[in-house]
Amino acid sequence: MMIMQSKTLLILILLIMKQILAAVAQLQFNGTNPSGNCTAIDDGSREGYHSPLPNTYLPDCKNPLKRELWRVFMNEDGTSAGMIPRPDGLGMTHDICPNWPQDPEDDEYYDPLLELEMGRLSEEDGPLANTLLRFKASTYGLCNETVLNTSIINSMDPVYALQFANIFHRQLVFTNTDSRISPWVTNSDILQVCEKFDVSDNIKAYCEEIKSLCNDNGECIEVGIIPNKQSVEELVPALNEMYGVKQMGDACDPEEWGATYECPAEIISCGRPPKGCKYVNNYYVIDEVRDCCPKPCYFEDKDGNECSIGSNVVANSWVYFSTLVCFVYLKW
Repeated sequence: MMIMQSKTLLILILLIMKQILAAVAQLQFNGTNPSGNCTAIDDGSREGYHSPLPNTYLPDCKNPLKRELWRVFMNEDGTSAGMIPRPDGLGMTHDICPNWPQDPEDDEYYDPLLELEMGRLSEEDGPLANTLLRFKASTYGLCNETVLNTSIINSMDPVYALQFANIFHRQLVFTNTDSRISPWVTNSDILQVCEKFDVSDNIKAYCEEIKSLCNDNGECIEVGIIPNKQSVEELVPALNEMYGVKQMGDACDPEEWGATYECPAEIISCGRPPKGCKYVNNYYVIDEVRDCCPKPCYFEDKDGNECSIGSNVVANSWVYFSTLVCFVYLKW
C-alpha cells in the first residue's frame, strides 16, 4: 500500500512540476500567440516522444478539434517557430503548395508580394490557402518529402506555422492504411485511448507494452512498438472520436471549423422544394475536402427538419440539364 501511495505521490509531483515549468516558460515568453489569447495548459511535451524546453509551446487557439497532433513551439529567439511532428511534405498532402506556372526557386528575382501588387496572382485562393501561404509552404520545406536543411523548417514565422497546423487539424482524419495508423500518433495518444475508452483486452495489452518503455521518472526507451492489425482496427475510430474529428456530411460551424479553400458554388438547379419545405443555403456540413461549406440543394420543413428531395426535384434537375445541353449544342 505504501509503495502505491509513494508512486501516486511521485506522479502528482511530476505533473505539478510540468505545469510550473509551462507557467515559467509562458512568463519568459514576451511575445503573443498569433492565433489568439488561449493559454497553454502545459509545456506541450509528450512523454516518451519529446520535451520542448527551452522552447515555448504555442497552442492553436482556433483549432476546432479537441486535441493537437501537430504542435507549434516558439524558439528561444522569440521570432521563429518549429512544429512537432515535423511537417515535411504535408504541404503536398493538404494541397497548399504553390500552383503558379513558374517555380520561384528557378527565378532569383521572383517576388510574390510584387506579383500580388501587379495583379498577376490571385490574392486569395481560399480563406486560408492564399498565394502567400502557398509561397511560405514552399519556402519552409512543406512541399518537399524530406527537408535536408532542418534549420529552415524549424525556423518558420509563428503566424504561418500556426496557420499550417490549423489546416492540418481541420483536414485530419485517422485511417487504417495497410494495417498502420495514418497519420502517425504518439504513444501518449494511445495511452489516452486506454484511459478514456472501454477498450478490448488486446488494446489493453498493447498499452501495457507502451507503459513498459518508460519508468516513473518519465525516462523512456526509444523503441517503437507496432500495433497488430486488430489493434489498428480498434484504435482508428477511437482516435477520431478522441480528437473530435468530423466525418464527411457531419454538421459544422463555419466560424469554428472554417475552410482552406473557397466553398464551391452551386452550378445546377436544385429544382422546386418539396411541398411545405424551403431551400436553405446556410446549413453547413463537412465536404469531401474536409472544409465546412453549405450543403448543396438542402431543404427544410417548418420545424427545421431536412426534407427529402424526391423524384420531382430530380426530374426538374434533369429538365434543367437537358435544356442546358440543347442550348450549348444549338449555340455551337
